[in-house]
Amino acid sequence: MLMSQKRRRHTPEFRRRAVELLISGRSLHELARELDVGATTLWRWKEMFLHEAAAGPPPQEDHRPADQVYHENQELRRRLKELETHHEILKKALGILSQPLPPGMP
Repeated sequence: MLMSQKRRRHTPEFRRRAVELLISGRSLHELARELDVGATTLWRWKEMFLHEAAAGPPPQEDHRPADQVYHENQELRRRLKELETHHEILKKALGILSQPLPPGMP
């Protein structure tokens, strides 16, 4: 005789916490048994959680004029080039300063 099973609703907080436990390294089947949920359900929650995390926050609307965005882009490119130059200088200085001192130098 089949008994009808009531479908339980779990809060988003419960689901999030269960997925965190699963991602932390707990065994899927052991955790499902411990939380009294189906392993397939727990796996599906994890997949949904990872999909949402990968999607990231929704993009924000940018209502700035194109010329403002262009000028900002130019400024950022100039700043990047400047920082790359500084980085190269520091790498060369580190190489020079890392060399052993010549004999007779303190």
